[in-house]
Amino acid sequence: LPAEQVFDIEVEATHNFVGNGIVAHNTTGILMRAGASSLQLSSSATSTTADIQLAAADRIDLFASSLSLQTSSQTAGELKLMSKGSLILDTSGAAGGGAPIVMLGGNVGIGTTGPSQALHIAGTNADYEFYGGSSVTANLYLTTYRNENGQTSLKGQYARGTKTTPLIVQNNDLLFELVGAGYPGTGSTFWNAGGFRVFSDGTPGANDMPGRISIVTTPDGSTTLQERLTVKNDGNVGIGTTSPLQLLHVKR
Repeated sequence: LPAEQVFDIEVEATHNFVGNGIVAHNTTGILMRAGASSLQLSSSATSTTADIQLAAADRIDLFASSLSLQTSSQTAGELKLMSKGSLILDTSGAAGGGAPIVMLGGNVGIGTTGPSQALHIAGTNADYEFYGGSSVTANLYLTTYRNENGQTSLKGQYARGTKTTPLIVQNNDLLFELVGAGYPGTGSTFWNAGGFRVFSDGTPGANDMPGRISIVTTPDGSTTLQERLTVKNDGNVGIGTTSPLQLLHVKR
């Protein structure tokens, strides 16, 4: 009899088989399990140019306790993840949860599946930390180039309510705060030393947003910021008073 390919289990008159940890079905897909050993896909033992492609009409799932995708070289090569729609990296199923990272139309979203800007970060009562590392400076640069009048800006926007149903701000609402803090030598808290605040200063309405600026510092022996200089919506400046009655009102 002529030689014939033999599998561990083969279903007669079909393309279904089980062999060496590979389960193949001609309609439901291919399942590859490595068991206690490793499973490798290779175009050849020495090939450096040939490709291996995984294709499916619906989806391809990869499951492992850990999954690594890397180029053959530690110093060169590129790894491409391509999608006609969105590309989602989701760790929400991990212990403690996690925010998905979504790449859509050139925008990157963290905590949102519909990023509307180049970098869109969303969260609930969340703090975002940019850590520069140890023994280095941490800088944040905003740079733009244009052949007309323009600027870079750092803008804090505030509304009551929710994103889907924003509500009007009220008088004396804190709209934006920029604070410098220092480490006191014990514990894990950085205490505020001084800063810059922007408040609403009156009754806002359509095409009407009165504002107040204040500069605050923390006195020696305290951890509480105190308002030192105030600029009201009418332009009056107060030093030592939060309610200046004149263009310049100084109070001791």
